[in-house]
Amino acid sequence: MGRLVEVADTKLYVEERGEPSAFPLLVFHGGPGLDHTEFGDYLDPLAEGGSYRLVLVDERACGRSDRTAPRGTWTLGRMAQDVSDLAASLGVRGGYATLGHSYGAFVVLQHAVDHPGEPRGTVVSSGVAAARWLDGVDRQLAAFEPAELRDAALTDYLRRTAGLARYAPDVIRHFAAQDYGGIDVEHRLGEATHPVLVLAGRHDRVCPVGASQDMAQRLPDAALVVFENSAHMTFAEEQDSYLAAVRGFLDQIMG
Repeated sequence: MGRLVEVADTKLYVEERGEPSAFPLLVFHGGPGLDHTEFGDYLDPLAEGGSYRLVLVDERACGRSDRTAPRGTWTLGRMAQDVSDLAASLGVRGGYATLGHSYGAFVVLQHAVDHPGEPRGTVVSSGVAAARWLDGVDRQLAAFEPAELRDAALTDYLRRTAGLARYAPDVIRHFAAQDYGGIDVEHRLGEATHPVLVLAGRHDRVCPVGASQDMAQRLPDAALVVFENSAHMTFAEEQDSYLAAVRGFLDQIMG
């Protein structure tokens, strides 16, 4: 079972998996307007063995979090600040890492440049550092290939996540009209001095692999992993390889 945690002017819902004393990985979902159930049980093996615990977060005004958060605070910058505020409320600000997928990757990347060195490490999963990379997304999605990769992954993913999500349509519409937060930190990536793991799917038509390659080149301390048989949902499409990459990164930063 999860719980609500106070952060600044609202409350965020978190669900923890793993030993309470283990090193925390704060995990942020996509959308925006989705919730932590996007990940299903795909990341759960990271909590096995007692070294790491997952802290799955419903972002501001999303999922099971407080839906009364003022609309004026539904911004990428505020959600990035929520990461630090949540870490403080959980009592882990002295040692934690972050992982964000899709829009969640925007959140943790914004956090990385706004609060360099605060997390031990940041995992940017299927993200971009500037909204310019999102141009033509609709056209690219329509041309998605290979179909068999998409269909096989989608069937299993829907089976493992069916009926779990609590969507936030107002949040979805709000951000869809604003370039999904308008991320624009390419010129600031040099400020993110702590280790960053950049994960990308070779066939991603939402956050193209070129964006991840460019991001990794600009970051001072980055590693790039490209999953050759994945599109946007890398953690589901190549689960074993994805978990190995994240676990290896966590082992490295905990060194």
